Amino acid sequence: MQRAVPPPTRRAPSLLGIIGFLVFVEFVSGFLQGFYDPLQKLFATHHGVSDADITWFQTIQGLSAAISVPLLAKFGDMFGHRRILRITMVLVTAGALLSALAPTFELLLASRVMMGPLAVWLPLEIAIIHHRLNRDDARRSIGILVSILTIGAIVGTIAGGVATSLVGFTTALFVPVVLLLLACYAVFFRIPASSGGVRTRIDGLGLAGLAVIMVLLLSGMNVLAKSGLADIRAWLLIGASAAVLVPWIVWERRIESPAVNLRLLASRSLAPLYVSGFMFGFVMFGFQTPFITFSASDPSKDGYGLGMPTLTVSLAVAFFTLLTAIGAITFTAASHRMSMKATLVCGAGLAASGFIFFAMVHDAPWTVFAFAIPTGLGMGLLMGALPALIAEYAPDTDTGIAAGVYNSLRTLGGSIAGALFAIILSIALTSNEGTEAGYTIIWSVCAVLFLASTAALAFGKYSLSTSPEFGSTPTGTVPQAPTSITLNEGHTS
Repeated sequence: MQRAVPPPTRRAPSLLGIIGFLVFVEFVSGFLQGFYDPLQKLFATHHGVSDADITWFQTIQGLSAAISVPLLAKFGDMFGHRRILRITMVLVTAGALLSALAPTFELLLASRVMMGPLAVWLPLEIAIIHHRLNRDDARRSIGILVSILTIGAIVGTIAGGVATSLVGFTTALFVPVVLLLLACYAVFFRIPASSGGVRTRIDGLGLAGLAVIMVLLLSGMNVLAKSGLADIRAWLLIGASAAVLVPWIVWERRIESPAVNLRLLASRSLAPLYVSGFMFGFVMFGFQTPFITFSASDPSKDGYGLGMPTLTVSLAVAFFTLLTAIGAITFTAASHRMSMKATLVCGAGLAASGFIFFAMVHDAPWTVFAFAIPTGLGMGLLMGALPALIAEYAPDTDTGIAAGVYNSLRTLGGSIAGALFAIILSIALTSNEGTEAGYTIIWSVCAVLFLASTAALAFGKYSLSTSPEFGSTPTGTVPQAPTSITLNEGHTS
């Protein structure tokens, strides 16, 4: 079975032609993820549901993403990444329109299910870039994409509140629809195809098993975060997830064309990247809420916190986000001055040093900004480098699913962190040590995880070209024309 490639006479597209519209699409993705969060209370009021019910607004989209990302990423490898990106773009646009028009809460939840696949956009875009650009341009472009995703989320968060105050709640909900229609134009008419796809047998059982594992585990973590350790439902869900995981691993190791190549994940080149991705997601998605609540809490009233006004907290978050974006964009330049391994280790080490500092010193507002400098830059280096390297070291036939698994591991890490940190704070609240001790434990846990990530990345083996261990071709190269073409997305979609 042969991989489809562009005709050897086709002129390579420019860097701007590859990433220009992908940047806009990823900005829209971030915008959507930030836009709806501040509006959850308004959705609850509009549909007449309780605060407990509206938690499903985010939960059900997360579960939809957990199911759809591995499946759609694998389909991108098989049928063409741009084709799947187009399909999901239409689905998410329809979901955003339904959320604006939904007359009932049930239809609102259905719209959130439809919007779950937006999480697969970045893995698909990474695959498109990987197949079209040389190594350095691909790394640089992926760094730009992940930084724009973060910036888009900040802009979306601000825009949600501003648009609602200017034009009203129901009208404001059409803002994401307009942006999505523009993104549809980009995907259908401006974004180039990846080099193609490979039709292999679909491992339906493997994909279904992975979806069940993710849903059960994420549901269990969600129950833990809300109800604590004593809720038996959480442990039943987590136990069921483990029960499905064991036979799933056996199946994936035995089948010829698995949904997830476990041998690939366990390689010395990729295993440290996936482990670090999990720990990165754990910290990135887990520490944000405790960080904001601690910064805004008044020590004279609450007994802990920094007493920072809302504007100052917002500036601190924006400062952290800016540094993260800078780190993501500049990791390629850093890897030229150092080795790639040194860049990865430096990123994890910087982040660890920031959390160590904040665990020890957090008694004045200036400590927040001092913490943000090494932590933001370090996490930015990892945020750009990890997905770029995973795309490089994965076989060309598995680029999408490799990036999709990385995305899912980050999400899983964030869910576990949310549950664990909620439990830590609830225990600290009732203990003699006080709530501040709980926050100190959280910063310490984050520091330990980044130290562990530093060790894992130092163990990895990263050469200047893609790993020959799995027979992948160097990023951006065009092999000789095949005698037959199975599927060429550049011509058929």
